[in-house]
Amino acid sequence: ICSIMVVGSVKGWFDDETKEKGLSVSEKTGIAMVERSGIAYEVSEEDVVREADKLYTKIASTLKLGDADRVRISLDANAEILITKFGEAFSFEVLHGEAFVDARGKTNVTAISSNTKATLDGAVVSVSTQAGSSMVYVYEGSISLTRAEETVTADAGQVVTVVINSDKMKLADFKVNSLSEDQITNLIKCGMDETSCFSKTNLEKVRTD
Repeated sequence: ICSIMVVGSVKGWFDDETKEKGLSVSEKTGIAMVERSGIAYEVSEEDVVREADKLYTKIASTLKLGDADRVRISLDANAEILITKFGEAFSFEVLHGEAFVDARGKTNVTAISSNTKATLDGAVVSVSTQAGSSMVYVYEGSISLTRAEETVTADAGQVVTVVINSDKMKLADFKVNSLSEDQITNLIKCGMDETSCFSKTNLEKVRTD
């Protein structure tokens, strides 16, 4: 019984209040894991995410967190994030791979990648952390990024590249045909509107060309 209580506590079986306030798993394909209090286990839909949770996907798997009332995060295959703050303010770190974030209508949302802090309030972005560099694509809204003593602002249609062994950030425009299939899929699913840098028609055209 003691071991069941320990496992249940780690997995949040008894956290009714947390379930009301937390960020839950809304969709999952393949194998996606959470590491909590030193214990790793496979997540299921409707599981609730906690502060200090590390979530990761494996090959050919995806994971979606959140709902219409909260920030929504989508992880593609081979991605890993760490929830660093949960409450009135929400922050997470992209440790590896790419996270797609829909923070429309939300405030106090922050992502961290390669020691770069990105304030995402009201924006739709993807944050990618790979060996040696990070990239943040902005699809809707405007974000600010801070690294060392430098701060830049990126608007919809712009991408910020960070080289890990440098304090400099590079800001550039990007075109719809430079997006990956995963990025296009996430954008179509999230329901882009007239304030977005690309329409659904633009995105679907890339697939057919």
